[in-house]
Amino acid sequence: MGIGSRGDAWSVDEQVAADRGWTVGWANGTPDTGIIVNADQTFSNTKACFMIQNEAPLGSSITVAPKWFTLSCTVADVAGTSARLYGVVDSKLRFSSGGSQLIAPEFGYKRPDLNGVAAGSVPAIPGPFARVQFGNITVAAPSGNKQNVNSRIIKTQATPQFNVGDQVTFVFGRPVTSGQPLNAAAAASHVVVYLGAVSLPPQTSYVLHYWEPAQTTAPTFEIDGEHLEA
Repeated sequence: MGIGSRGDAWSVDEQVAADRGWTVGWANGTPDTGIIVNADQTFSNTKACFMIQNEAPLGSSITVAPKWFTLSCTVADVAGTSARLYGVVDSKLRFSSGGSQLIAPEFGYKRPDLNGVAAGSVPAIPGPFARVQFGNITVAAPSGNKQNVNSRIIKTQATPQFNVGDQVTFVFGRPVTSGQPLNAAAAASHVVVYLGAVSLPPQTSYVLHYWEPAQTTAPTFEIDGEHLEA
């Protein structure tokens, strides 16, 4: 970890990516059409709503660092009594099936170099190296070398937990606080949830598990976000 000029906490890998790497943005494929997340009522280590994994080959120096993502609710959940998240970093690739692929590895993608030279005038930089998935995701069982890094209760109130129009922005690499709660009223609200810095070396994953006790229908969200690669 390092401390930025404003006192913010940053991981060393994230600062390196900001200095010499590139930012990759992603979003759901169709405007105004959300993606339903998993409808689990209890924690499951094989179900998740979001994940990002670094598929660069072992031995390479590529680091992937999630930066932020925003969820915008398009369909409310039904009967849930709270909304809970649990984040895990694992030393293996965990994606199995399900969800929507927001970005996939495309080794050999050409970019301008970091000094602004026109694309095609310098050798290709391979990438992006990350796979980003969101929705009703099935993940492989965790390895014996995982680290639990986040545990959040986003909302606890009478159903629904998410009203249409609610927005939740998750920020990586900032002070780890719970942020302000979503409004209990029907009026839409926008909150920020801080998850702390996550840096993924090659062939590792970040998995964000989601569940709502007693829910019968999971919420649906649009999503957009960014990650760093270097």
